[in-house]
Amino acid sequence: MPTKKRPSKATVRPQSTPQALAIGQVDYVHPQYAYIVIPGEAPDMWVRHEDLLGALDKDTVKVAVNTQRKARRPVGKVVAIVARSQ
Repeated sequence: MPTKKRPSKATVRPQSTPQALAIGQVDYVHPQYAYIVIPGEAPDMWVRHEDLLGALDKDTVKVAVNTQRKARRPVGKVVAIVARSQ
């Protein structure tokens, strides 16, 4: 009788937790990352260039906050560009 194969650890994905969403403005200060300025929130959120979805300086974006990573600043990922800067 054939035995069932267990999935390797590489294919097992952890269950995703709900992420907080916020809307803010991109402050592009470095080619490798940008900050998202969220009104009423401090400090600004740090986002890698790869996670900006093509957002440019002063664009308004919706970001998902990574609550699992403990960092000096909040870390996020752009999920939508709400408005382009003029």
